[in-house]
Amino acid sequence: MKMLGEDTHPEYIAQKKRIDERLEEKVRLADAQYRHAMESLHISTKVNRAQVHSQYFQHTRQLREDALYNCSKLWYVIQRERRAALVPGKNVFPSVSLRLRPHELADMIAFAEYTFRIPDRQSTRAKQRMQYNWEVTMLLGIRQHIGFPAAPDVDGATEDEKSEDLETLGVTVCAHVA
Repeated sequence: MKMLGEDTHPEYIAQKKRIDERLEEKVRLADAQYRHAMESLHISTKVNRAQVHSQYFQHTRQLREDALYNCSKLWYVIQRERRAALVPGKNVFPSVSLRLRPHELADMIAFAEYTFRIPDRQSTRAKQRMQYNWEVTMLLGIRQHIGFPAAPDVDGATEDEKSEDLETLGVTVCAHVA
C-alpha cells in the first residue's frame, strides 16, 4: 500500500501509463474529428454560397434576356408598321410569327388609319407638296399681318376682391400686427 501511496508500484504505473495513453489517443481523435468537421462545414458553406450566387446571376440574366426579347419583339413590330406605312401598297399587318393580344391588334389597326402614305405617282407628290407649302405660306401671312387669337392678359385679384371672396366663403382673416 505504501508503494501505491507514493505512486511507485510497477503495476499501478503500467496501468496509469495505459490510461494516459488511451486518454491522449481519445483527445487526439476528438481534435482530428473537430478539425475535420470544421473544415467540412467551411467547404459546404463556400459551396452553398457559390450555388446561391450562381442561381441569382442566372435568374438575373434570364430576366434581362426576357426583357430584351420583349423589347426587341415590340421594336420589330413597330419597325414593320413604320416601313409598311412608308411603302405604298404594302400590307400594314403582314403575317408575322408574333402572337399579338386583341388590344395590341386594335392599337395597330388604329395606327394604320392615321398613317401617312407616300403616293406612288410623282405628280401626286408634287401636288401635295405644293398644297403643303401654300398652307404654310397662308399661316405665316396670317401670323404676320393679322396675328393668331390669344388669351387676354389676366391680372391677379386685388386685396379687396380677395377679402370679399374670403368673407363669402365664411373665412375670417386675422390681421397681423407688425
